[in-house]
Amino acid sequence: MTDLEFEILDELYFVKRLEDLQKELFSLGNNLLPELENLIKKGWVRILDGEDNEIQLSDKRYKNYESSFKYIATKQGLKAHNQV
Repeated sequence: MTDLEFEILDELYFVKRLEDLQKELFSLGNNLLPELENLIKKGWVRILDGEDNEIQLSDKRYKNYESSFKYIATKQGLKAHNQV
């Protein structure tokens, strides 16, 4: 696990909107979105819509990182985070 992945997962123990995640991790700058997508592909982070329904990257509703979407670490992601 990279330091960036660790920092992102550290923030996602609880559901967070992208805007809040960007505020907390402003030091990551442009690296946040690619790293977040990588974590989603690994199965370590889930995307939720405004009603807390899970969204897949392949979902037509997921065209980009919308502010209405929320993110949370998965059980697998939390296990990886805690093994470091």
